[in-house]
Amino acid sequence: MICSMSKNQERVMTAKQFAEQMKVNYRTALNWLEAQLVPGAERKPSPVGEYWEIPQAALKMERPRPGPKPNKATMQPANGSNAALTAAVKAKRKGKK
Repeated sequence: MICSMSKNQERVMTAKQFAEQMKVNYRTALNWLEAQLVPGAERKPSPVGEYWEIPQAALKMERPRPGPKPNKATMQPANGSNAALTAAVKAKRKGKK
């Protein structure tokens, strides 16, 4: 495993390395990171975007338990139109890029 050293000399790894070590899909690891479920993980700026710095100690974390799958019927807005919801999601995604 390739690890680097952070400023405080603690061994850290990337999100890809973390996903491989935890034996989960990369997207799953990113979801955990974005939900702040990985102890000690920090999002760092770089000249080309951002990256995750994850301490090696995070490999000892308890895996999050998957929640129930959302029911599409209960996710519809009360008025029956989801155009506003779709627009809000698109705007949020566009802002992240």
